[in-house]
Amino acid sequence: MNKSRVFNKMNDITEYAFNIPKEIGKKYKDENYRVTKENFIKKYGENKGLEKWNSYVSKQSYTNSFEYKNKTHNWTIDNFNDYNKSRSITLSNLIDRHGEEDGVKIWDEYINKQKETKSKEYVINKYGLEYWIALCKSKKVTLDHFVNKYGKEKGEELYINKIHNNIYLPSKISGEVFDRLDLILGKKYKTYYYKKDGFEFGKLLSNGRYVFLDYYISDIKVCIEYYGNVWHANPKIYKIDDVPFSFKGNKKTSQEIWNDDKERIELLKKDFNIDTIVIWETDSISIQDILIKIKELENDK
Repeated sequence: MNKSRVFNKMNDITEYAFNIPKEIGKKYKDENYRVTKENFIKKYGENKGLEKWNSYVSKQSYTNSFEYKNKTHNWTIDNFNDYNKSRSITLSNLIDRHGEEDGVKIWDEYINKQKETKSKEYVINKYGLEYWIALCKSKKVTLDHFVNKYGKEKGEELYINKIHNNIYLPSKISGEVFDRLDLILGKKYKTYYYKKDGFEFGKLLSNGRYVFLDYYISDIKVCIEYYGNVWHANPKIYKIDDVPFSFKGNKKTSQEIWNDDKERIELLKKDFNIDTIVIWETDSISIQDILIKIKELENDK
């Protein structure tokens, strides 16, 4: 019905009509007719190619939206969700489309390709080291990242929720210490700590860092922190350049850990007038000494 639409690009019909071998047709389609920014630029030049690519991306974004499907095809949200599920690359969807044998084969190829293209070596070789560093930074859970993406109010809310969902549970020993403290302080003040409340009280500092307070006395704005020897690099054990632990690729030296802890304590005081008392894991803990420090801080406020 429309030969120009059929024969101006490589597809199954074109291959059949002109008796083109499958391997040649596939290679030609893959290299020249994939809808990519590079092919747009190759075909139209950089300026015109980028203009057409951005227009294509914008159009695709809209025609794949619920708003468009609802307006054009009268879809419900359930129709829209079912459609997206059917398009997703999953093992079950590939088996439905191609049969079990081919579906499993395509799935394995897809998984291996995804692993390869997401590797550090692949990205650096293709895009360069600076691109890799920028990509890693863009995926970090930071306040700036959330605010830039969602706006200030929504960004701060989502950032705090994300931090709370990734909370690291406090140690059993710290819970026992705070239990003993709370037998006395809990009768006099409003106090928060994980073992009692099921969550840790948190504050968003002016540097964009969200921090949890191990034991917080809200009435007098005093925080008690229980420092583990490894996590906080006890200076009685670790030297300045030691790396006490490696966590998710984070290998901070003792000095960097001390700097972070110092900044946290200073900003809690500056931003919220919260004083911090530190208890080390190796300390001989005297509840009476802690109560005296709390009383002194309360008198100073």
